[in-house]
Amino acid sequence: MFNTYHRHYDRFMGLFNLHRPADIGREMVADGRGRLLDVAGGTGFIASALSGRFAQSVVLDCSAPMLSVAQERGQEVCLASALSMPFADEAFDTVMCTDALHHIKDFDAAISEMSRVLKKRGLLVVLEFHIKGILGWLLLLFERLCVDRSNFLTPAQLEDLMTKHGFSGRSRPISGICYIYEGQRLPEGNS
Repeated sequence: MFNTYHRHYDRFMGLFNLHRPADIGREMVADGRGRLLDVAGGTGFIASALSGRFAQSVVLDCSAPMLSVAQERGQEVCLASALSMPFADEAFDTVMCTDALHHIKDFDAAISEMSRVLKKRGLLVVLEFHIKGILGWLLLLFERLCVDRSNFLTPAQLEDLMTKHGFSGRSRPISGICYIYEGQRLPEGNS
């Protein structure tokens, strides 16, 4: 689906105010020196909005057409899966994954990879949707009919999963349907 609608994706996300770069940016305290990895970052919209905060940003996605839009925005791109990233351990200061984790079928493997490429004490920011209320159920129906068999985690489920993978963090709602998780990768033995 993303390969087909890559030219319309940002317009759709903007129509429903789902990108949320300002909310994501508030979680980040980078000062222009670090490296950002946008996992499943698609068109690079959010990485582009935040690029001034980082010395380097990389958009990773498995859709070449989506990444072509990111390249048009001047973003460095990497065509790869979130389950097997071609980066060295501890290569990034900040990793973000926005509106994407629910499309990744193996949460554990994806979060393990994000942890692997993130520096100790690095920041992980995840924006996801909470399937509750009428808006949540409409989103779930849309995803199931038009996109894929997305699996959504509640904020508590995501926090538990992140703790299991060595992160210390919290989630908070940012709209009636969106929530954001911010966590720090702890050195081994401190989880």
